[in-house]
Amino acid sequence: MNRISKEILAELDGQDKEELEEKGFKSGDVGTIDFIKQDGTRQMFPYSQLITTWTEKSDEHNLIKLFFSTHHVSLKGFNLSTLYELIRQQNLEILIARDERYLNTSKDSQPYVIGIEIEWKGEKE
Repeated sequence: MNRISKEILAELDGQDKEELEEKGFKSGDVGTIDFIKQDGTRQMFPYSQLITTWTEKSDEHNLIKLFFSTHHVSLKGFNLSTLYELIRQQNLEILIARDERYLNTSKDSQPYVIGIEIEWKGEKE
């Protein structure tokens, strides 16, 4: 886990912290999804604004794209099918992007997000 993620985890309470540290995500019956990028930037979206989601698999990575009413969010990583199902069921609460260097420390079937990109859908200059 990179330095910024450790600082963010330090702000969370015990159970949330342990689950995020181990898995990089937290699920629950919530109305929002909170994305935490590697640089510590956080952005939360209500599931009520989620329009559609799709996933794609390449030889190297998995990709999940979420289309909210005002933003596009792209997730890049490995073994993301569990996260896709949690999103589909609106049960993904918090997701942290982690450093790819530590991928070998996670379980083989464990989802591992290495990148989160958030783009505003508004008019471009």
